[in-house]
Amino acid sequence: MAPEYQTISPCEDFSKYVCGGWELKHDLRPDQDSVSSGSVMYENSQQTLRHLLESSYSGSHESIASSSASAEKLIFDKIQSAYNACMDEGSIKQRGSEPLLNVLRKIEELYPPRPDHGSTGFFHGRSLHQQEGFLDYANEPFTRAVAYLSSIGVDAFVSFDVGADEKDPDSVVLTVNALSRPGLPSKEYYHDKELLNAYAQTIGQVLEALLREAQPAPQLAPGTATMFECSEELVKAVIELEKNLAFASPDEADAEDVTKYYNPRSLTQIHALLPQLSMPYLLSLLAPSGFEPSEVIVGSPSYLESLSQELHGANYETLRAYLVWKTVQGYVDEAEDEALVSLKRFNNRLRGKEPDVLEDRWRTCVKAVDRGLGKNTISQGEPCTRLPAGLKALGWILSKFFIEEAFSQEAKAFGDQIIHDIKQQFVSKLAAAGWMSKGVRDVAIEKVHRIIQKIGYPTRSPDLLDATAIEKYYEGLHISNDSYFANALAVAEFNSRREWSKLGKPTDRDEWLMTAVTVNVSERGFLHQWLQDQYRHFTRARLCGLVFHSYRRLAHRRIDVLSLIQTGLVIRIDRLVGDVHIDTTAIDAFAYRAHTIPGILQSTGE
Repeated sequence: MAPEYQTISPCEDFSKYVCGGWELKHDLRPDQDSVSSGSVMYENSQQTLRHLLESSYSGSHESIASSSASAEKLIFDKIQSAYNACMDEGSIKQRGSEPLLNVLRKIEELYPPRPDHGSTGFFHGRSLHQQEGFLDYANEPFTRAVAYLSSIGVDAFVSFDVGADEKDPDSVVLTVNALSRPGLPSKEYYHDKELLNAYAQTIGQVLEALLREAQPAPQLAPGTATMFECSEELVKAVIELEKNLAFASPDEADAEDVTKYYNPRSLTQIHALLPQLSMPYLLSLLAPSGFEPSEVIVGSPSYLESLSQELHGANYETLRAYLVWKTVQGYVDEAEDEALVSLKRFNNRLRGKEPDVLEDRWRTCVKAVDRGLGKNTISQGEPCTRLPAGLKALGWILSKFFIEEAFSQEAKAFGDQIIHDIKQQFVSKLAAAGWMSKGVRDVAIEKVHRIIQKIGYPTRSPDLLDATAIEKYYEGLHISNDSYFANALAVAEFNSRREWSKLGKPTDRDEWLMTAVTVNVSERGFLHQWLQDQYRHFTRARLCGLVFHSYRRLAHRRIDVLSLIQTGLVIRIDRLVGDVHIDTTAIDAFAYRAHTIPGILQSTGE
């Protein structure tokens, strides 16, 4: 609270009344768009990681368990090479746009012009009823291009997710989703005419500059134009395509509603919805050999139908320009070139920052080592809300050295015991709930016992105590010490291979969604991170307040964790399950154990 809160009317200036003290003690860096208690924790972790990455390996790291010294040295060299390549701004600037242009040329190679496409839509060559199966000329190049971009972490037209089946958690299933971000962050942005004008200007400037720098690909015939001719009409067509895809995508509430996003469809049914994308061919490119699913989950059948209509009527050059633009958006931060400056300025504007502000390079590079291409789904400079399974970069190696530095076995045991005590409290309260029938009570207690505790760091998939296991986990991933862009591509392709390789296998329940260094503020990671890398830093945090809520997709229940109060730590969980409201307040075991370690919490009066 503000120091002078007694003289402030909360009805007139509630923000200053509640958070005035916080603002006095926490400056907002130019590269930040916000600051919170979570970002204070995040900053502490980032400083620790920076120290680790900028230190020399001396073999002095005290392994939590015995492991191969050579393997430990190899994995340390891998993360340090990745960090050093990112920090080498001179080499990045010297390469300029060339690494990005090579990727764009790959798109050109995969999606070449159709000789007879003329000025009509690319997919107008034959009627849908005349197509010769899945692999006709029209959809094979398109599918190749979409698959390639997916393999390097770029979603174009549709996105793919590989994970546990919502209705059969022991099985892994492929989901085809609408794009969460066709171009701008959300569909609402396409109503802002001023912003759209700035966006169109940005697209035009970037594409024109890249085209000037591009040279014809070596495999093309002499005199062949490279990529496409950029024009005002083409830019407008790309934005119109983006806008139509955005408005065809489901609203956020529907995208989180299992009754609406869980739509099993056969490959034949998907072909009927979106004939331009060959799912069998795409699976042959990305999935394990021989994988033939009986069904794929479609997040929004209506989106696929709308997408099919857009593709059916779109000009070929528009589609190819859109693929190029999505790639540029995805890799703009991995290259340094004048051609990309206007896009970086525009992105800063979207984040509420000054156009030319730059993040400290070391911060960028720490995130690059941990998250790879996760930056497009995670707010810059802030703790993440959820780290997708495919966006871990070298985070498990980083996590190993982090826990040796900042998180002891005793701290992990402490966190495990806290969760054990909370579960016991739930069991005790359920056992005493006389209003429940015995059958329902027994099922609820069994459900508590089935909760898998994931505190601190994993000891499987991979085992962070075993350097050899981590080395094997990253087997096949080559990291250069002098090419940041090449490393970004390598990590994206590695993550894609790992994710798609899960198809046809049972769900790995030992896998973690977040690395051990992740600062997280969702119900999945709140206690995990709180008791993990902030164990030794928490006393430095001055908490203006913490309000945490989340909607769980499957259970449709809301969990609110509300209070950190001056007198101690109290967790209040309000859980709504169906029509039954269970209010569990002041979990004594948790509060007691928090007070048994001096200094884990510090009351500041703010």
